[in-house]
Amino acid sequence: MADDFDKLTDDEEVDEDLDEDLDEDLDELSDEANEGLPSVRIKMFPTGTRGSAFREKNDPLSPWQRRNVMQRKGAFNIQCTCMDIIHGKMGLGSNALATLVVLKFRFDKRRLGRRITSADLSLEFCGMHAEATRPAVHAIAPHDRYAIVETTLHREDSSERNINLNLSAFQAMNGGGGYTVRRATSQDLTDATTVCGSIDLVGYPSGDPNCASWTLLENEAQKTGVPSSLQVAVLLKRKTKEKFKCMVEVKARADLKTRLEWLLGTPPEDDPVLFDPEIKPTNNLGTYDTNTLGELKLESLWGVGLVGSKKTDVSKPNE
Repeated sequence: MADDFDKLTDDEEVDEDLDEDLDEDLDELSDEANEGLPSVRIKMFPTGTRGSAFREKNDPLSPWQRRNVMQRKGAFNIQCTCMDIIHGKMGLGSNALATLVVLKFRFDKRRLGRRITSADLSLEFCGMHAEATRPAVHAIAPHDRYAIVETTLHREDSSERNINLNLSAFQAMNGGGGYTVRRATSQDLTDATTVCGSIDLVGYPSGDPNCASWTLLENEAQKTGVPSSLQVAVLLKRKTKEKFKCMVEVKARADLKTRLEWLLGTPPEDDPVLFDPEIKPTNNLGTYDTNTLGELKLESLWGVGLVGSKKTDVSKPNE
């Protein structure tokens, strides 16, 4: 009986949270009515199709370093996959240990007229329990801000205004009385799809940073949505050979239909990814020198995918 009461209480709390989210969204719609696409920042939990509420769980028989980190289906097929996990050392002559993690996020549209305008991705690393030593995020790729496929939109506007003058009847009969002022303006609007990466400290008041995060922003001028995929790399610095874990989270802005589907769903809670430094390197993307992971060029491990594009132009703006 007590369990039923607790479950009922939890369900009521979820319903209240969803009602609050929906009220906030409806308030935003009035403000955004004249701004084109209405959107709100929410957690991704698509509903309405088979597999949309699927939650990734660790296999009890083999819980370590699962390949499928996240999977959602709905208006978008949202996935996060472990491409490579390499444990080793930072470098020769150093006692510091290291772990390389390469993940690939996918945002595949499955319905017409849908798009994700921005997405926030975060990887939070911590120990297996509160007192355990946590790894530090030493480097990530991409880091800072990058522009992807920059575009320029040329726009021209013109206007005219008639100005009447108070003239005498004689002047008016002779063609006087007013004139027309014409004004023409032109401008070039430059925009690009962008990705921005940062290293942060989350959940702790002090210490080394333990979180890697990225933000994807669409090209607002072209309204093409975020890239269909983003591959990222994280280099962790460890003090011990203790096991550790990572919580992966995705938040996004989307079109109105998609976000209403997300709001009416139940937020899935995936198991954290568990890491064991004793596991051998996966070496899916190549062979790594496990003794010098700190010397690895992470820039060679990240990339983006755009629908219909054979080659992606990535540039880092001057600071």
